[in-house]
Amino acid sequence: MQAKFPGLLPDFLALNTDSTVAAASVLAAGSNLSIVVNWLIFKFSLPAVEKDPDKETAFRLLQRILTYLIYAGAVIGAVSILFPISFGAAVSVIVGAGFFAIVMGLAAQKVIGNWLAGIVIQTTRPYKIGDDVLFRDQHANVEDITLRHKVVRT
Repeated sequence: MQAKFPGLLPDFLALNTDSTVAAASVLAAGSNLSIVVNWLIFKFSLPAVEKDPDKETAFRLLQRILTYLIYAGAVIGAVSILFPISFGAAVSVIVGAGFFAIVMGLAAQKVIGNWLAGIVIQTTRPYKIGDDVLFRDQHANVEDITLRHKVVRT
């Protein structure tokens, strides 16, 4: 007895499968690129950090910004593959996103202020990773400086 092969997938299903696989591939490539870029920054920053420990904070800032940009690009690429839209619809989405950004900016002023303060702290470096600081009348050691918060151990 022979098994019957149903043939090719219907066009709409084959198109969606191809788009989904392509979008997943873009996301995987973005993730792999982020891993490689982070490894390269870490590898090339080691000699510089050993000579001047003050540079560790700047390298971590560079790592985080590049990671965010790579993932944002991968997500934008995947969405554009999954949802190809016409030019008019793209302009409408961009204008709507602009208004949304203004509303969110006004609603999240404190969060955005803290994020910008984190960038200022990382670029001006009033204190760096490994420094001893006085925090709420206790001596603490700065363990990490991110864009949103600082990690200190008392």
